[in-house]
Amino acid sequence: MKNLRKLIIIRHGHYDNGSESLSKYGKEQCKATAGNIARLTREFSKIQIFTSDLPRSIETGEIVASELRIDEVKSLFDLRTEHYHSREEVYPVIEKRIKDETELVIIVAHFEMPSGLVCSFINKKFGKELDPSISQNAKGYLCCMHTGSVSTI
Repeated sequence: MKNLRKLIIIRHGHYDNGSESLSKYGKEQCKATAGNIARLTREFSKIQIFTSDLPRSIETGEIVASELRIDEVKSLFDLRTEHYHSREEVYPVIEKRIKDETELVIIVAHFEMPSGLVCSFINKKFGKELDPSISQNAKGYLCCMHTGSVSTI
């Protein structure tokens, strides 16, 4: 995590009720999101993508990886929403898998913009406490995407 410069968290694309896979619309969302990520991350060469192990997250991660020309997407059982209750439980799952040379981490999962997870990364990276309600302290470090739209803090 020594070289980590940016964290992107993406919620998986739209899926049809009764199916674990992305809908046609969800795949279109993911392609648009992947294009946005590609434009925002041109300067990064060392990128890792982590997803939950459920199909819609894996599919979203694979679409993003394809656009960024990344060969590996790591799916993790522990990123399923039902397997954690606090940021303290999720952060170590990701941290121990981040390579020292990695500049950008992309997480694809099911939860809605988990401010606690974001704060855990920033607190670890910069060595100071960040209030989850104060996003300006993280300016330029985090980019949150809900498939299709982009917001940077």
